[in-house]
Formats: sequence, C-alpha cells, structure tokens
Amino acid sequence: LFVSAASYDDNEFSRKSRAYSELAEKTYDAGEYDVSAEYARLAEDFAQKSSVYIKETMARTTAEDAMNAARTRHAWAKNERIDRAYPTEYLLASEAIKTGGLAFDSKQYDVALTWARKALDALKNVKPESQLLAKAAKEEAARKAAEARKLEEQRIAAQKAQEERKRAEEEAARKAAEARKLEEQRIAAQKAQEERKRAEEEAARRAAEEAARKAEELEKGRVLPAQYKVTTWSIDRECFWNIAKNPAVYGDPFLWKKLYEANKDKIPQSKNPNWVEPETVLVIPSL
Repeated sequence: LFVSAASYDDNEFSRKSRAYSELAEKTYDAGEYDVSAEYARLAEDFAQKSSVYIKETMARTTAEDAMNAARTRHAWAKNERIDRAYPTEYLLASEAIKTGGLAFDSKQYDVALTWARKALDALKNVKPESQLLAKAAKEEAARKAAEARKLEEQRIAAQKAQEERKRAEEEAARKAAEARKLEEQRIAAQKAQEERKRAEEEAARRAAEEAARKAEELEKGRVLPAQYKVTTWSIDRECFWNIAKNPAVYGDPFLWKKLYEANKDKIPQSKNPNWVEPETVLVIPSL
C-alpha cells in the first residue's frame, strides 16, 4: 500500500511553519534580527511537527488500509467456510487481525501493518469450499474414470487370455486327435500287413503241403519223363513255372526252381530264369 506525502502536506503544522517563515523573512528585512530568529525557530519547530504528523498519518492510513484488506479477506474466508478446509491458516489470520487491531488502537501502526500482512499471507492461497468441493468431485470423477478404464483393460486382457487359452486348448486337442488318427492308421496298416503276411504264409504253407502231397504221390506211383521240349511262349506261355505246373511234368508250379537249377546251362542267360527259348530240350530231374 502506498500513500503520497504530498496529500498531507497542507496541515495545521505546515501552515504555521510557512506563516512563521514569512514573518522571519519580514522581520529580518526590517532589521529585527532577534525577532526574526525566534520566528525562524518556530517555523522549524512546526516544520518538524508537520513531518512527524505526515509520517504518522501516512503510517496510520497504510496500516488502516492493510487492516481493512485483511478484515475483508477474513470475512470472505469466514463466509466461504475456509476454516473447515484450512483451519490452521484461518486461525493464524484471525489471531493476526486481532493482534494487529490492538496494535492499531495503540497507534503502533508499523506493528499493525506487519500483522495485517501476516493475515493476508495466511489467507493468500486458500480456496473457497465450493471450489474445493468441485475440485474434489472432479478428482473423484477422474479417479473413478481411471479405475473404470483399468477394470475395462483388465477385463479385455482377461478375455483375451481366455480366448488364447481356448485356442491353445483347441489346437492341442486337434493335434492330439490328429496324432490318435495317425496312430490308429499306423496300427490298422500294421494289422493289415500282419494279416496279409499271415495269409501269404498260410497260402505258402498250404501250397507246400500240396506240393509235398503231390510229390509223395509221384514218388509212390508216377514215373516222371526224363526230358521236356519247350514250345512257344506266345501260344503256350512256356516258362519254368508253367512247365513245372504241367501235370505231365511235376504238376506243381512251386517246383520250378528245381527244374531251373537242372537246366540253367541250357538257357540264354543262366541267371535269368524268365528266358527259355522254344525247342530247348529240358532235363526233368526226379523228385
């Protein structure tokens, strides 16, 4: 707060000081030096009193303005229920205004100004209860919104995790089913192969038994020819298998190797039993 000293210069003391200064000049010009000196002393005395008066009045006005500002701020704080949100600041301002008022009444204006400023400082940053409530409501709304977002993010993450687990389980189930199917196919193929092998072995066993039976019959009563003349392949399909199958020879195609071993020196390629030239005379070994 600033108050100009010029606004208080025209006071009772300053007017008397100027009047005595004029008298001092006049009596000095009239040669009344002693009287002039007295007037000059009185002029200086009233000038000092004017200075004290101006200083005191300025201090009083400054302190009064500060106290009024502090009381106005305090009244506003009381009306806004600042004491509930800022009890320490409100109490400090109340005590400062009280102390400043006592100092002002005692004309301790500098002290009153100091306490007024303390009161203003105490209430400088306080906010109205309505504003605080609005801020709190806004912060609460923001907190709830953030919490809702967090919950939604957690829900989405949980749903995503659940979907990923489901896909993983479905993929695992698919692979397991595929593995079971492949295993079943392998077992079925192995079983079919084993059955074919058993069937082939059974057929071979029966053929061997039949060959043995026929051989036994031949041993008992039938005389084999000593030789056999090969005819054509295109017409008669002559080969060691069919020749051995011929009832006139062995009557058993499985004895073709015996016939081949005895005649491989008579065929074009001794290691190729599938090539027998027509007109070749084969030796028929006995059983």
